[in-house]
Amino acid sequence: EDTLNIGDYEIWKNKIIMVANPYKNARKQRLYLANLLGDTLSSIKIEDGGKQIKFPEEYSTKTYHLFKDCFGNIHFLTSNRVSQIYINNDLINLLYPTSYNDFLSFLLPMKASMENKLIYQTSTPTYNQTLLIEKGKSDPISLITVKDIDGLVRYVPDPEFPDRPKKLVSAPVICKDNSIYIFDFFDDYIDVFNISGEQINEIHIDFHLREIKQWILKPYFDIDQHNFKQKILYDEVTNRAFALFRYKKNGRYSLKEIDLETGNVKKVIEIPDYTWIEKIQVNNNVVYFMYAEKKFPYNNSLFRMKI
Repeated sequence: EDTLNIGDYEIWKNKIIMVANPYKNARKQRLYLANLLGDTLSSIKIEDGGKQIKFPEEYSTKTYHLFKDCFGNIHFLTSNRVSQIYINNDLINLLYPTSYNDFLSFLLPMKASMENKLIYQTSTPTYNQTLLIEKGKSDPISLITVKDIDGLVRYVPDPEFPDRPKKLVSAPVICKDNSIYIFDFFDDYIDVFNISGEQINEIHIDFHLREIKQWILKPYFDIDQHNFKQKILYDEVTNRAFALFRYKKNGRYSLKEIDLETGNVKKVIEIPDYTWIEKIQVNNNVVYFMYAEKKFPYNNSLFRMKI
């Protein structure tokens, strides 16, 4: 029954886990469990959360309170340790507190798990390599290397922010029906592999492109870097995939649903015009995101929208 100021959230099965504090009680941060409609089921006291992390494909370092790994487990982060969140009968517990020495270095490159296999990536400003490794085997299988030949030019440091890290090449991974879908935005394909690491399909895409017009020179098509976030959101419940866009002209977000059989755009979903939208996710045909309220006390709220 409290009005909550939400610091972070994650969807776990048919529940929402939130780090939040009650209205006007910023120091009383708690870990909340709610149903998908936002009704609180339980909560526990926590120490101040938050760990600065730079994900490989992101420009900047952000503070995260919750981390969802490739196995579907959710972890609570503090400045010096991480604990796995365990839920039993709608009650929350924090288990296995550990340091960050190996936790993030192991889990950040991991993009997905299938049966007894892991899919992980190494990324630089010019390439992204996706590998498949099987439990009990030391040698991984290289699935694909996505190359951006213009990477060093494309992602030069901003003169106004010279210390900002360069953006690394993104190649989103989706696991669907024992198949691995890897998005190559530079060769304009979705490359599909079976669970053994053999390529079984190649699907042409163009939803991410825009026409580049030059004076005198012939126009050409390239990645829409002004608007396309090079990010794919996947609804694991309904097996729907969405490309994330934010348009420079008005700051509005939209999702383009991508047909994983043809690569075509099936539907465009406009995100409402709220302030400081963060962490857009799709689960069971519902879009969730955090936003900042425009009136005092400017809480961060959680929005849900059926699609």
